Amino acid sequence: MDEGYDPEYLAVEKALGFRPGLSGTTEEKAAQYNQIVNGLAAQWPKEESVETREETIDQNVKARIYTPKDAGDSRLPVAVFYHGGGWISGTLDSEDPHCRIVARDTPCVVVSIEYRLAPYHPMPAPIDDCVIGFEWAFEFADKIHGDRDKYFTWGGSAGGQLALAVVNRLVASGRRSQVQGCIAVNPITCHPDNCPGQYKNIYTSYKENGVGVPIVNASDVRDALAAAASKPDDTGTFPALSPHLRDFPPVWIATCGKDCLRDDGVVMVKLLEDAGVKVKRVHYDGFPHYFHVLPMINKSQVLLQDIVDGVRFVLG
Repeated sequence: MDEGYDPEYLAVEKALGFRPGLSGTTEEKAAQYNQIVNGLAAQWPKEESVETREETIDQNVKARIYTPKDAGDSRLPVAVFYHGGGWISGTLDSEDPHCRIVARDTPCVVVSIEYRLAPYHPMPAPIDDCVIGFEWAFEFADKIHGDRDKYFTWGGSAGGQLALAVVNRLVASGRRSQVQGCIAVNPITCHPDNCPGQYKNIYTSYKENGVGVPIVNASDVRDALAAAASKPDDTGTFPALSPHLRDFPPVWIATCGKDCLRDDGVVMVKLLEDAGVKVKRVHYDGFPHYFHVLPMINKSQVLLQDIVDGVRFVLG
């Protein structure tokens, strides 16, 4: 059961006395996720060198803006961030520490978007809201000290899917010039029943990491996909199916060895390479999905600094 896991991660499980995971109905899993992730967020050291404020963009969308206090009047790159949570959970607080660290160390402005959640708001509502968030951040670049030549999307898990889907929507609507890159951590990129045919032979992580893994297993992902009413062949929802990949900006992807979504990232990298897009994948062998929410793991800080390096990669 513990074979292949990094010892640092196993030490956390030993201290907890159990392997963390979700159970019950979709609503129960969403509540558990929020309780766990928001509780972990509160354990991170408070980063005081970044100031925040919140904006109501429209009746459905809110944003929290993170700005380094020493930014002054300078124009900074802007990350439009989408939290994880399987489209059914997650809040502006879920990954607040990560937004602060990336804003501080890049440095950049982070605009974190609170979007509507399934099952009450199925696809494409979350994508619609995330596009609205990006459009607001781009339109009000002067207000948030943003450099319009250095905008990128960022997200993890379902948020990684949203970060890629927003890029896809911008490219499809002729606004490729507005987005210079994408950071996707453990992203969902295709439906497990509809991996692009040429890469089905390497799409094995749902079987290898489908059961008994920490945090999120294959059943959890399928429940989230069902709650979001996602159609397996929807090219707008699943970035791996996009007909616009050749026009994507540079993409940085993180994958984890003990994650059922590992090969979503692997396949996405292959497809982007095939399309001639500048792409880079960083892999964390022996770690589970979204492990970087755990503040007690040193590798979490490593991943966050890798994200900072990833921003430099996509922005050139």
